[in-house]
Amino acid sequence: MVPQHVGKGTCNGPRYRRVGIAGFALTLAYGASLVAAYVLVIAPAFGYEGYTAVVPNLATVLVFVVSYIAAASQLPARLTRPSQLAYWLLFFLVVAPVHVTMALVDNAGRPNPIPFVLTLSISFMALSLIYRISPPGIVVPPATAQAFWVVMALLIVGGLSYFAITFGVQFRMVSFDDVYDVRRDYTDSLKDVNPVGPYIVGWIGYVLGPALLATGFVRRNPLLLVAGGAVQLLIYSLTGFKSVIVSMLLLVVLAQLSRRFPERMVGPHLVGYTAVGVGLITFFDFVNGGVALSSLFVRRLVLSAGINSYNYYDYFANNPKAHLGHSVLAEIVDYPYQVSPAHLIGEVYYGNSEMSANANVWADSYANFGLTGMILCTVLLGCVFIVYDGLAQQRDLRISALLIALPGFTLCNSGLLTSLLTHGLLLAMVVLVFIPWSGPRTPEDTVPLGWSRLQQP
Repeated sequence: MVPQHVGKGTCNGPRYRRVGIAGFALTLAYGASLVAAYVLVIAPAFGYEGYTAVVPNLATVLVFVVSYIAAASQLPARLTRPSQLAYWLLFFLVVAPVHVTMALVDNAGRPNPIPFVLTLSISFMALSLIYRISPPGIVVPPATAQAFWVVMALLIVGGLSYFAITFGVQFRMVSFDDVYDVRRDYTDSLKDVNPVGPYIVGWIGYVLGPALLATGFVRRNPLLLVAGGAVQLLIYSLTGFKSVIVSMLLLVVLAQLSRRFPERMVGPHLVGYTAVGVGLITFFDFVNGGVALSSLFVRRLVLSAGINSYNYYDYFANNPKAHLGHSVLAEIVDYPYQVSPAHLIGEVYYGNSEMSANANVWADSYANFGLTGMILCTVLLGCVFIVYDGLAQQRDLRISALLIALPGFTLCNSGLLTSLLTHGLLLAMVVLVFIPWSGPRTPEDTVPLGWSRLQQP
């Protein structure tokens, strides 16, 4: 039996090391692969959705390249705190695609994208400042392993039972071609049920199910892997959310990268594989004259963040800001629109009033409070990351990082408040509080896979 004190350590993490020359070069390769995908495959096929491609002038290129390089230079070389995984995801899925698309898209008659891009880059760099300081030593006695898993089982079974009662059990394999019909049925059914439904979807699909998978990967427990996979597939079959399936692939990749060395979950390995993956997908579709793979894994997953960010910037630069009047400040703010900003962008730019054109935390903060809102959002997000890192100090580094992976992923396509509440970032903190402390896994491995191991020379 592992003593409960095992895994405790000081709150001083290892010295922050920025990505080295090799990793920096690979971030440039990742940006180049996105440019190739956009110009060669995406723009020719999806120009009608705003994916237009023009040759930018030299001054714009220089500004965007310098901004991209400055942002990439702040990336950590290795994982020493779990929130750094979410930080890397923000670079992959927000910072890089925004720089690529806003540089290449036709901006005739639209506001100059440089103020938005520079503010985004400054915000991203400012967020890295939290890794120069030690997080607070938040010591919360964990639950016993038995109590933790009993509560987890009750939460998951309770949530799925709610689904069974509300929507009926429809465990079926849905093809990506039929996913929009399933999603439409699910959205329509939400109009007649308790508003707690969307929260349950986010909590199970982005936190509880992935928690089973993350622990199964780390502890090599087949039962947890099967249970977690079944939960994710069930959520996907009911809602049609492709992000749930993509999340499973993301966890598999991250778990494999960190199988022997947790600190390698980010850094040159991750960005190198990603750049190669985007390049191969682009090459395959370009040679075969198709768009299926590029559309799913590059356009929808990555480049849409850049297009939608420009749409948010374009619309709210010339129209009243939202000021959270559709959300927590609805009682005190005179909201000038009939629908939420995401649905407003869907209606104006895609001609579909039912479409929720989500972007990311910084685009959402711009829609609410402009460029100043992007800076304020960065401060709040930094506070969230610091608290999460503080709670994670006595926990297994791999599990705590994998646990924030999916809520961190949602920061790349929704607002901060939505990620905290609907998509389970706050719930991930609660799960992290009660997850059992790390302990030795073999007689030889006497140092836990928490921060204290990384503090050793």
